[in-house]
Amino acid sequence: MSKKLKVINQGKCVGCEMCVLESQQQLKTAGLEGSYIRILRDLNDGTKFVVNVDPRVEELNIKRVVKSCPKEVFLEVEEDGA
Repeated sequence: MSKKLKVINQGKCVGCEMCVLESQQQLKTAGLEGSYIRILRDLNDGTKFVVNVDPRVEELNIKRVVKSCPKEVFLEVEEDGA
């Protein structure tokens, strides 16, 4: 079984980008280039955010990414390979 990062409470996201910082720290890079997680402002409602997660995020320590979010937007889930 593989572990995946799932966005469960996108409406709670406040755009703090702590998840982005955690993933970039694990990748040992600076800046948003090549980031596995992107936080974008919703074009229809400027007070909300959209969370985009690249499937390659599985390479990271997902538990640390989940814990980095103060609003509990993410959940670590296990999926069968079948």
